[in-house]
Order: sequence, then C-alpha cells, then structure tokens
Amino acid sequence: MSIANATNLIARFSEPFTITRKAAGTYTNGTYLPGAITTISAVGSIQPLSGREQLSLSELQRAKEIYKIYTATELFTVDESAGKKADLVSFQGKVFEVQKIEKWEYDFSYFKALIMRVEA
Repeated sequence: MSIANATNLIARFSEPFTITRKAAGTYTNGTYLPGAITTISAVGSIQPLSGREQLSLSELQRAKEIYKIYTATELFTVDESAGKKADLVSFQGKVFEVQKIEKWEYDFSYFKALIMRVEA
C-alpha cells in the first residue's frame, strides 16, 4: 500500500485534532527567550488503550486518562537534551501530552503515539 493510500485510510477513520508544538527556547545575553509556538491541524484515529496495553503501563500511569493515536502527522515527545517540550494534542475539549511514539515505515507510513491528559 502506498503512503498516499495509508494517509487516506487513516483519514477515513479519523477525527480532527490540534497539535501545539513549542520550539526550544534560547538564551540571549543571559536572558531566556521561550521558543515559538506552532499550532497544527491534523487528523488521526484516537482510541482507548486495550486491556493488555493498560497492563503494560506503570500503576501510576493506569490512573491517568491515556489514549493511543494513529496519524500520518509526525508527533514529538520531550527532548530534554535539545530543550524541547513534548507536543500537546487537543481534541474534544481536552489537552494531552505525547508520551511515546512508534514510527511505522513499512507498508504504511504513520505514527502511533500514546497521549496522556494534562491539566490545562
């Protein structure tokens, strides 16, 4: 299946969501300047975790509202070495932080991410 077909398949079973991405900040003359904030509209299949997936989480994480999302739009987790924060995903009036990413580049080209609810 081509990349275009995979994107069409994901879009067919998807709902819209918004990604808020914060670029790494910089220091200029000793003053910290926060990075730019970018808002991206995307679509993805957002689903609850299966029982097996929930069991793979720590006990503390199981108490949180966590979903998996399949999307053709690349998402990013926190990168402390680069000073970048994780992407925030907003849908149905709630905000979630990207926790884990799996990139699939075989027959399909898409990303599977775990997102955990954060208080806005």
